[in-house]
This record gives sequence, C-alpha cells and structure tokens, in this order.
Amino acid sequence: MMPDKCPYCGEGFGPGDEINPGIQAAHTECCFRAGAGSLAHLQGRCSCFVAGSDEGDPPEMTKRQAARAALEYFRGLSMPAREALLTRPLLSEGGDHAYQA
Repeated sequence: MMPDKCPYCGEGFGPGDEINPGIQAAHTECCFRAGAGSLAHLQGRCSCFVAGSDEGDPPEMTKRQAARAALEYFRGLSMPAREALLTRPLLSEGGDHAYQA
C-alpha cells in the first residue's frame, strides 16, 4: 500500500508525479536529494567542500522544490562531469576547493 505523503518532503503524491517505489515510496526527486545532497553540495559550495560554509537548500524553496533543483542540476551535467562530481574528495579527505562543473 502506498503512503499518502512523501516521507522526505511531506507533500502528497499526485497524477504525473515520478515515484521511486523503494522500501518506502517517495518522489523521485526527493529520493535523489536524500541520497545525493543539496544543490549546494552537488556544486561543492557546502561545508563538505568549503570550510565554514553554511550553504544548504535555498531557504525560499520548499523541500520538494530544492530536491527538484538538485535533480535537475545533476541531470543537466555531462557524463564526465557527473563522474568527476561523484569522485571528488571532501574537505575531510583532503579536498581544498569547490567542484566546478
């Protein structure tokens, strides 16, 4: 049985929504955001990559809007850029600069 709402964003499921069935159904963009991180993380602007940064989801966006932004950004990257993004070192692993797509 499918839940009434997405566990990540709390919004209901509607016609045309892309849903990741997984262990617990969630919007596809929300599932991506939960695993891959915020747009700031994908762009290398968060504290994982920039010491002292407090970048995260844009405060003017809902959780689902921010999840969509992260997924749209990722989908817009070339395959080499996606591979570079997924293999870049975090600050804790010796990384010292933001990723540039």
